[in-house]
This record gives sequence, C-alpha cells and structure tokens, in this order.
Amino acid sequence: MKKFKVTWILGLLLLVLAAYVYWGEIKGSKKREAQKEKEEKVFVFDKGKVESVTLSNLQGKFTAKRSGEKEWVLESPLKVPADKWAWNTIVDSLNDLKFSRVISEKSEDLVPYGLKDPKVKVELTLAGEKEKKVLQLGDENPVGDSLFALAGPSQKVILVPQTISSSFDKSLKDLREKKLFTFDQAQTQEIEISQAKGKKLVLKKEKDKWFMVSSLKKEEAESSKVSELLNTLNFLEVSNFIEEDPKDITKYELKMPQLNVTLRDTKKAQLQLLVGKKESAGVYVSKVSEKPVYQVNTYILDRLSTDTTKFSKKEEKKAPQKAEVKNSTQ
Repeated sequence: MKKFKVTWILGLLLLVLAAYVYWGEIKGSKKREAQKEKEEKVFVFDKGKVESVTLSNLQGKFTAKRSGEKEWVLESPLKVPADKWAWNTIVDSLNDLKFSRVISEKSEDLVPYGLKDPKVKVELTLAGEKEKKVLQLGDENPVGDSLFALAGPSQKVILVPQTISSSFDKSLKDLREKKLFTFDQAQTQEIEISQAKGKKLVLKKEKDKWFMVSSLKKEEAESSKVSELLNTLNFLEVSNFIEEDPKDITKYELKMPQLNVTLRDTKKAQLQLLVGKKESAGVYVSKVSEKPVYQVNTYILDRLSTDTTKFSKKEEKKAPQKAEVKNSTQ
C-alpha cells in the first residue's frame, strides 16, 4: 500500500512538471516570441480597417481608397480603377515591416538621415482612428542593407530593411488597373469582329457549341479557338497609357479603326473594343464610348481575326480499320 502511494505521488509530480514545462516553457515561449515580434514591428494595425493609402515618392503623389475587401480605386491624380495587387502589397509591406535598430530616440536634425525631405512617404488612414500611420524613408545606411526611417509623429529615427523601398517605388502606371475588361465568359453568346474594309466575322453560341454565321451559311466553329479569343480579351492588359482625353484620335487610326470587336450576352454588350494603328511598341486601342487611348501587345491581332479558317472546326481523323483475318481450316 505504501509502495502504491509513493508511485501515485511520483506520478502526480510528473504531471505537475509536464504541465509546468508545457505552460511555462512551450506556451510561454510562443507568447514571448509573439510579444517580441510585436515589439519589433514598426506598425501594429488591422489590415481590414485600412480605408485609404497615400504614397508620395520621386514619381509623384498617389492616393487610393479601398472599395470592398480587396479592391481599390485611384482617387489622385486620376479617378480610375486601381491595381489591387500593388495597393494591397503596400498595405502588407507596412503591416509586416520590422525595424532592426533605433538610431535616435528624438533627433533634432533630420538632414544627416535624408529625412528632412524624405524620398518616400506612406500614409494609412484606418477606420475608427484619427491618427494616420505614417512612414517616411530617407537615405541608405552606409553600414548594412538598411534605410533610415521615421514612423509616426515622433522624431525617432530607426533602421528598416532596404528591400522595403521596392514596395513603394511605383509609378502611376504601376498603381492603376491595367486589365481592360472584366466579363463572364460563360455568359457570352455572340462575338462580332468587323474590319474597316467591310469584312465581318460573327460567332454565335447555341447550347454548348459555337457557330460561324452569315447570310449565306452556318458552320460549326472550333470551340477551343473561340475560348482562346475570349481569354485574350478577358486577360488583355494595357502596356502603355497613351492619352486620357485625346483631342484627335485620327493619328491612332481609331476614328476609322481596323477592327471593331463586340461581345454580347443575352441582354447587352459585354464589351466593345476599337483596334487602331499598329506600331513596334504595340497597337492602339480604345473602348467604345470612352475617351482614353491605350496601347496593348500586338499579339491580339492574331487572335482578333475575321479569317473564318482560323475558327473552322477540324474534322476528327478516323482510325484506319484493321483488315479482317479469316481463319481457314485445312
């Protein structure tokens, strides 16, 4: 009985020790690590509460507002759709940013650090918070791959990784939406491509098949080629933003475009694209009823063709039949 009691006490002590190790060491260690990481962060904020971001760099000053959970709209210097990946990257970079060292708790002279006139300034406005999150980047630290920075209203100079500058080295082109169209391909029922010279290709969807139709005939089209065309338009991106409000589009050959492309669903036009002059840098395009002129990659001219042979359905080759071998018994 005495031996059983000793064993029971030892077992209890082992459980207590295990609990101490788990809660004191393992759990405590994780908690300490989380606290240390929090203390090393330049900013602590909820990314979901970010309402707007203003980025000032050597290429200009840009402001975008969040629209929905992940979408952004550029407010300045133009009111146009914004590149959500670029603006989300800016927010993520600020949220993840850590400093390696405090150079000065309160610096009276910011000139030596390049912070009197910072090269980069990022301001975040958060819902429910009056004070903005502000980061300013100055010169490179002569020793190590880091930059001098100011965070918040204080004059505390810190060092942050030099790699952070790539997140903020953005131009207007980088920060605005480059995707020309967003539409549901599954809803497209008709594709019309017409040339200035009068030649036209009309593709219509019937159930799960596509057909080339004209006043003379109706011919089944190769579905894979039609999907390729739709993908081209759905993922078409601007390579150069040419003019927002052109006075004369004749020089781009968009007044009498070489191609006019229209996609329709059962109710309306999903998109209307005018394709103009081709140059080495790209081909000029614009949207019907919209002023801006863009340049896109010339490869679209291979896809946006009125040549019916490019969409003709290929006949499946039948496997040759094997000759029957007759067995004869002698």
